[in-house]
Amino acid sequence: MAKDVVTFLHWAAEPEHDERKKIGLKAVILFSALTAISLYVKRAKWAGIKSRKICACRSDHHLSFLSG
Repeated sequence: MAKDVVTFLHWAAEPEHDERKKIGLKAVILFSALTAISLYVKRAKWAGIKSRKICACRSDHHLSFLSG
C-alpha cells in the first residue's frame, strides 16, 4: 500500500515525466538513424579517395618530348 502511495505521489509531482520519456526515446531513435545514415554516406563518399594508390616514383616518359 505504501508503495502505491509513493508511486502516485511521484506521478503527481511530475505528470509530464511519461511524455518526456516518449520524446526522449523518439529523439534517441532519430539520432541513431541519422548517425547511421551519415556513417554510410561518409564511407560511400570516401571509399574511392581512401582506396587510391599514391605512387612516389618518378616517371621520365612524360618529359620525352623535351629530349627531342
